[in-house]
Amino acid sequence: MKALLIVNPVSGKRRITGELVEIISRLEKGGYVTTVHVTERRGDATETARIHGGEYDVIVCCGGDGTLSETANGMIKGGHKTKIGYIPSGTTNDFAYGIGLSSDIMTAADDIVSGAPKAFDAGRFNEREFMYIASFGAFTQSSYGTPQNLKNAFGHFAYILSGIKELAEIKPYHMSVYDSDGILHEGDYIFGAACNATSVGGIIKLDENLVDLSDGVFEVMLVRCPKTPVQISLMAKALLSGNYDNEFLDFFHTKQLDIHSDEALPWSLDGEEADGGKDTHIEVLHESVNIILPKKRG
Repeated sequence: MKALLIVNPVSGKRRITGELVEIISRLEKGGYVTTVHVTERRGDATETARIHGGEYDVIVCCGGDGTLSETANGMIKGGHKTKIGYIPSGTTNDFAYGIGLSSDIMTAADDIVSGAPKAFDAGRFNEREFMYIASFGAFTQSSYGTPQNLKNAFGHFAYILSGIKELAEIKPYHMSVYDSDGILHEGDYIFGAACNATSVGGIIKLDENLVDLSDGVFEVMLVRCPKTPVQISLMAKALLSGNYDNEFLDFFHTKQLDIHSDEALPWSLDGEEADGGKDTHIEVLHESVNIILPKKRG
């Protein structure tokens, strides 16, 4: 069997490079002849997976959730159904931990050898694919705008710091949002996300009982603009407590979204900046990515 190991050397605290030889050894002992590709720039993992994704029995990505997103993006663009192994070594790895992957690098490598693939939904944002979240507004820039040195020094807390800073710069966007049933959601929103994950931007946590990563629908959260300091406090409390049934939140499930804004929106796809313009179409790509999950321990 053949494995392609895609490595992001600057992900997280750069701990992956010192473990690379042992990772390769464990894959080889598991029966995989392993080829290594070290990424050099943003988009490198996408191109590598797109071009070579069909030549291997497994594509293994080492990095953060952004590296997984790039790898999955390339697999979808190339039309490949090859299973993906993921060794999370980024700053927060929210998606990785949400699907049960180990935080220990060597355990994650062993799980690729012994585990089994599961089909997960992904998404399409206009002409661009993403793995688990498309978001705009407050907290969006905290994912792609946090400097790497701050992420390296403070880890997950760096996202919290950046998110708090954004609260002082809240800007509402007037939007019309149609779901797959044709229902209109309209208002002045400071944040919105179509996601297939239990964590939004490393800050907002969704109830795991409401999220199924392979059900063919997104969980959509739209946060209305608060008018007073008291409303800001109530909104923040609702978000942190998981109370989605309140006046500040529109929360629903849908297969697709058609969004119109009065002005161009700054978007984030899996933590990377994206241009959305005034009109945006988002749809679910049902069970389009196969990720290896570990066997149940015990």
